[in-house]
Amino acid sequence: MIVPPDNFRPYLSSFQGTNFTDYINAVFVDGYTHPREYIVTEWPLASTVPDIWSMVYDHDCSAVVVLCNPEASPSFPHFWPESTRSKKYGTVFTVEHISHQHYQNIKSWVFKINKKIVSLTDLMAGVKAESKTCQLFQLTCWPDGYKVPHIHQRARRADEHGGRGGDNAPATGPSLSSRPTGSAGRACTARQTPASSRWSSTARWTCSRR
Repeated sequence: MIVPPDNFRPYLSSFQGTNFTDYINAVFVDGYTHPREYIVTEWPLASTVPDIWSMVYDHDCSAVVVLCNPEASPSFPHFWPESTRSKKYGTVFTVEHISHQHYQNIKSWVFKINKKIVSLTDLMAGVKAESKTCQLFQLTCWPDGYKVPHIHQRARRADEHGGRGGDNAPATGPSLSSRPTGSAGRACTARQTPASSRWSSTARWTCSRR
């Protein structure tokens, strides 16, 4: 089992109950122009899906990029709402469908993430949790088991048509992308930077930048 070093992993700061910790198997990755511009993590298990949304919320991720279209299974549970109805993940996070746009080879959704305060200390202090918005992109043209496809044109097309996401898309925030490999998947989240929201393709991961 490979675990990230403490000084390179993103900590979860949202309190989800006494059985949860600040740990998620993820690491920061430098971008082209900024250090720690991305976060790379595994495709979540059913029991760790709330941690994915905690990471997206806690680190102000504005986009989630899924690099494939695996069939839902215990190894690859669906970790975003599959319909226009809101869905609760764990005791804290509820993900609400705002809008969606689908293109050839690429699908996109805009979600609002609502956080419930469950910490007694925060409740007594009157702490309020703001809602946050992120956009999810799914690349459906990368067959499982294949090497990196020629997706530069498709990625640019996504940026032109769906990358800005219209009026409902979040203005800032990082992105999360995921590509299953074996029984674990891979994902990455971009840190907030002043860079424009363009897509790039590198090695095993393709992530949107802000």
